[in-house]
Amino acid sequence: NSTDKLDAPPVPWMHGAAGIMGGAISMTMFYPLDLLRTRAHTADQHGSRLRNAKTLFREEGVRGLYRGVTMAVCAHSIGWGTYLTLFRTAQNSFRALNGGDSVAGDFSAACCAATATATLVTPLNLVKTRVQLHDKHGVRPAGVLSGLRTVVREEGIASLFRGVGP
Repeated sequence: NSTDKLDAPPVPWMHGAAGIMGGAISMTMFYPLDLLRTRAHTADQHGSRLRNAKTLFREEGVRGLYRGVTMAVCAHSIGWGTYLTLFRTAQNSFRALNGGDSVAGDFSAACCAATATATLVTPLNLVKTRVQLHDKHGVRPAGVLSGLRTVVREEGIASLFRGVGP
């Protein structure tokens, strides 16, 4: 019966796949804004964000606006895919325990998914931020694994998770 399929609980991996695709597409579209925001948080630049964007474009071109996009797409898509998969899995578990939907169950599922996802993607965001902040003449990680290995070698494995806890 087709209505039985509609009443079935959501399949977590399908939400995860949607999160991966949505995260990748949205980060690809809006990456220059993420790059400018990250640089604005750390720079001593004065003036408008538009002026900073024009300067970046003039000095580094379109490639400069998309420097580090691969790392950002990787982190963002993994983050959203993981979050939605874990949220739906936890939500289904809480529904089974509670005998149905509940605000407390949904809230708990969201907290569990967010905590696990934040812990997982923090190392990726660390490397992404470092790629975004390097100057055009500096040395930057060649890729995701290279960046992670460099951080572990030079700063220790605990530095990958700096900022996760209190």
